[in-house]
Amino acid sequence: MDFYEERLKMNLESTLTDSVLIERERNQLLIAIEERIVGFLYQIPDYSYMGSLETYLKYQPQLLEQFPSAVPLEKGNYSISSNYGIRVHPISDKEKKHYGIDLATARGKYVYSSASGTILNILYSKKGYGTHIIIKHRFGFETLYGHLNKVLVRKGQTVKQHEMIGAVGCTGSSTGYHLHYEILKNGSKIDPILSFNLKKNIYSHLIESNTIKDGVE
Repeated sequence: MDFYEERLKMNLESTLTDSVLIERERNQLLIAIEERIVGFLYQIPDYSYMGSLETYLKYQPQLLEQFPSAVPLEKGNYSISSNYGIRVHPISDKEKKHYGIDLATARGKYVYSSASGTILNILYSKKGYGTHIIIKHRFGFETLYGHLNKVLVRKGQTVKQHEMIGAVGCTGSSTGYHLHYEILKNGSKIDPILSFNLKKNIYSHLIESNTIKDGVE
């Protein structure tokens, strides 16, 4: 991948006057980089491998819309009340693995899709996740949004990243208003925390790079 990045840097800094040739080469390099990113995204088991991709995702940031890369609630509207991993269950009082992250917030706060995808299922239960939505995304990712008070989508519907899909509630096995959020990768539940600021960090880097390039400090 380093070869393509170096070639792209040279292309972007080129002083050649043949703009058509430069643009054609640039497009070919971007396609080559995207193909390699896509292959890697299908293979990785979790977000701990994402750091090595951040350098290249800045060249194809639109890919960040296709897999979970943002918080499913509005900024400042929540606090993390329970992380992924082993914990004492608040209802059974027994030690048990928690396969998602709990985001505490007020009842009725809107929930947003963390990536574009298709509504795989909408389930209603008095136990467990309560009313919850499952979305299928690209690259083997799925997301689950639990304990909802309201559902604003239908099964089979296509949604965009940041699209409103429901509202926070306290349905199922819950002791208070919060969103239970899970990410699955190739069928395995993984820690969502590294996905929360992924898109924000890459776009911040792009803005900073453009500012420096334009000579603004």
